[in-house]
Amino acid sequence: MQGKERNSIWNRKIIYGIITVALLLSVTFIVYSLLVPANPTYQFNAAIIDQLSVSNPNSTFIESVTSILNKSGYGVDYYREVTVDLYRNLPKYGYGIIVFRVHSGLGYDENFQPTGDIDFSTSEDYVDSKYEEYQLSDWVVKFVVNLTANQQRSFFAITPKFVREVMTGKFVNTTILMMGCDGLTYDIMAKAFREKGAKVYISWKGSIDLSFTDQVTIQLLQDLLLRGQKIRETVNNVGQPPIPFHKSKLSFYPLEEQDYLVPVKIVADISLHTIDIYSCISLKRMLLRRHF
Repeated sequence: MQGKERNSIWNRKIIYGIITVALLLSVTFIVYSLLVPANPTYQFNAAIIDQLSVSNPNSTFIESVTSILNKSGYGVDYYREVTVDLYRNLPKYGYGIIVFRVHSGLGYDENFQPTGDIDFSTSEDYVDSKYEEYQLSDWVVKFVVNLTANQQRSFFAITPKFVREVMTGKFVNTTILMMGCDGLTYDIMAKAFREKGAKVYISWKGSIDLSFTDQVTIQLLQDLLLRGQKIRETVNNVGQPPIPFHKSKLSFYPLEEQDYLVPVKIVADISLHTIDIYSCISLKRMLLRRHF
């Protein structure tokens, strides 16, 4: 009997030990999960940031871009009201592609000397007493737009320093299509987006005609997504801008991403089987040629 009792005691101790270890492992896992965030993954969502809708709306452009993105498996969010807060929170929204249809330009100091900055306009009218801390920190600046030969309007604009220091969160391999003027005349803004997690940044070296850059944006998305072309191939396919913008050139940053393929997710039916296609597999190109 005593032997049986000792065995019973040992069995209970083993069971209690197993339960204790399981509880400790569970607590450790919960604490680790709370303290260590999960690695973010690429999201098939896209954003159209259309600050130019204030003065130069183009519904055909929006419909075309949205259609291309949808065909490529992306959900699309369209922003007509472009605020400082929208720019600040962009990385948190998890966009895989962002199309900037915004006024942009070179930054100048109080002596009208170029600073090397590239500024992106918001649709918020400039008020001297607003965003005082941001202005003192050179996170936002006054951006003057010539609406007509005799009419100007001033907006708040964000700087590369804003992207680096104020934007919250990180981009996850985001493709940036910055289709305003001078987006890559200097690479400081491109570097800022890259530091924030963007994969590649495409923009103009020089000023550009609005109707032309709208057409080019559509062409870029068709080539990148529907035709599965690499970054360099797509950029090199763009024709010369019209006079007086003929010296401007489309480019991308960084150059080492020249062979990058923007992810695409397409559902295709083949022999009654549904297949998810991701742009990194060679099968995609064959299917794209068949379906588009």
